[in-house]
Amino acid sequence: MAWVNLKELAELGMPRAFVSKIATSLVEAGIINSKEGKGGGYALNYDPGEILIKEALEAVEGEVETAACGTCPVSGGCGQQGFMDRLTGDINGVLESYTLADLLK
Repeated sequence: MAWVNLKELAELGMPRAFVSKIATSLVEAGIINSKEGKGGGYALNYDPGEILIKEALEAVEGEVETAACGTCPVSGGCGQQGFMDRLTGDINGVLESYTLADLLK
């Protein structure tokens, strides 16, 4: 298991606090593991080919939805609801069809 520390991740150009927040969410979801101390950091819990992009995204951002129709003030729905439902389904389908390994190619 290869461990990468927070400083190394932050050197990719993202603010350290932002990287820390993402890492915490991924640890809580069980996608990565964390180890404190010398030689510690973060490591994947699974092979990259087993980690769906949808799982990682939802661990950080929550459920993928294009619209929250339940909170819309238009009563009884509207013509956009079917479109938005299909769009959400299509987006989720794409996210479920790619793994971390696909993005590392």
